[in-house]
Amino acid sequence: MEEVKRLHAQNYGVYGHRKMWHAMRRRGWMIGRDQTARLMRTAGLHGVRRGRHPFTTVVEHGALSG
Repeated sequence: MEEVKRLHAQNYGVYGHRKMWHAMRRRGWMIGRDQTARLMRTAGLHGVRRGRHPFTTVVEHGALSG
């Protein structure tokens, strides 16, 4: 568990389970993606979500005061 936390911290705490799985495989761990996700969940680790939410509606000012 400590190794998982250390590896996550080395990657600035932004890796989710997929990138952590790749990093752990590079380090010689024979582990599956689901097991990596379970270990991260148990350790309280999670990745950073990136991106924006799409704006689907543009409200014109004064349009509702009709």
